[in-house]
Amino acid sequence: MTQHQTESRLEELKPCPFCGSPASLVGETYDGPADCWETHGSCDSCGANGPTILREHGDDQTACCAEAREEWNKRANADATEEVRATLNWYAEQTEGCRKLGSIGDPFRQALYKDGGQRARAVLALYINSRAVEEDESNPP
Repeated sequence: MTQHQTESRLEELKPCPFCGSPASLVGETYDGPADCWETHGSCDSCGANGPTILREHGDDQTACCAEAREEWNKRANADATEEVRATLNWYAEQTEGCRKLGSIGDPFRQALYKDGGQRARAVLALYINSRAVEEDESNPP
């Protein structure tokens, strides 16, 4: 297996939908029985990854990279993305507050306990649904 960073700047990748940092296409080549290309978009900062595209070596590596780039560049609508950011920030604030000692951290721990992951599930459902709507609109029957 050989890991490589592909020439991702042919058609620019959008910045990371989570942190806004630049992204690159990262690929691996498997020789031997697998003998294939594997490529995905990856954030240069937070490490978020897009869907992995897998193709046999007989296929064109450029097509594999183009499909990985297209998948990385798909976005949920701006409102859903902002909801994800806001929810992740809320969890980060609560988690940071939990690190405080004694009773100072109690309100943060109680907020997380009371939430029980509801915000995360709700915002992920919103995000997934908005991506599905975007795909339906870009692929009319």
